[in-house]
Parts: sequence; C-alpha cells; structure tokens
Amino acid sequence: MGLAWRAVAETGLRRFGRRALTILLRVAAAILGGYLLAAGVSALAAEALARVLPPSEAVVLMAMLAFLIYLALLIWAFAERRLLRVLLVLGVGGPLAFAGPWLVGMAV
Repeated sequence: MGLAWRAVAETGLRRFGRRALTILLRVAAAILGGYLLAAGVSALAAEALARVLPPSEAVVLMAMLAFLIYLALLIWAFAERRLLRVLLVLGVGGPLAFAGPWLVGMAV
C-alpha cells in the first residue's frame, strides 16, 4: 500500500511541476515579451507617424497606445491555448520589434 501511494504522490508532483513550469513560462513571456513587443511596435509607429504629425504628438500618441497594446498582449498570452505559439510570438517577435527602431535608425 505504501508503494502505491508513493507512486501516486510522485506522479502528482511531476504533473504539478510541469504545470508550474508552463505557467511560469507563460507569465515570463507575457511580461517580458509583451513589453518588448509593445515598446518596439509603438516606437516604430511613432517613427512612422512623425512624418505626418509633429514628432512630439506622435510619441505621446504611441506612448498612450502602447499601454493598450501591452494589455492586449497580456490577455492574449493567457487566452492562447498553445504555449509554443505564445513563446514564438512574444519570445521572438518581442526582441525583433524592440530592435526594429534601432535598425531603422541605422538604415537612415
């Protein structure tokens, strides 16, 4: 009887560990990747809008919209069923979008 309970307890701990790891990865991707993606997109959009609007207004507009973009990415990161998609979009897209304004500045 003791051996059976030990097997059940170990299986439960493995499931708990796997579940905790997926939640931790999702939280890290949502917070860090979401921030990088929102900041990068807003910086690129502010750069593009600065050609139409005064630069100060373009920056303020995109700074306000960045909060909504970040909120939408946070909600999406937990609504999406597949962790791999969240990690790819936020883990790869975030740093790329964050590096985008730097790359655009280098090209000009």
